[in-house]
Amino acid sequence: MEVDWADGEYARTAAWLAPAAETLVDAAGVGPGDRVLDVGCGTGNVLLAAGHRGAHATGCDPAVGLLAEARTRAAQARLAVHLYAAPADALPVPDGAFDAVLSGFAVIFAPDPDAALAEMRRAAAPGGVVGLTSWAHHGPVAEVGRLLRGLLAGGAR
Repeated sequence: MEVDWADGEYARTAAWLAPAAETLVDAAGVGPGDRVLDVGCGTGNVLLAAGHRGAHATGCDPAVGLLAEARTRAAQARLAVHLYAAPADALPVPDGAFDAVLSGFAVIFAPDPDAALAEMRRAAAPGGVVGLTSWAHHGPVAEVGRLLRGLLAGGAR
């Protein structure tokens, strides 16, 4: 079963995760003129953080509803961004096109994380940055994540 992250109330979760997007963009050293790809951009946290720093921001996500919200948020912030409906393991971008390829709590949920990471590396320019945020592997958040993945994969109900 394919998950559509636009179902439900993801925007609330995205707002809660916004500070991590700022930290990720800071850690990647994103600045004016950088070409940034936000993989699994959702409602646009990383995309907008990069755009506010003067970067040329591009985002992709398979959830069309979340892309619409990212587009609205970018327009409200008066930021020009490029958005594509695409999964993390098939990025519609040229090889080496970005100075930073980032993912804020998104690529970790890709059906094939290895393929998604390979795509992120492919999209990064030589010497570019590839970075992501992830949940810890232990503790209550990790347990909820394991439960959710089991339910989404058709496990216990």
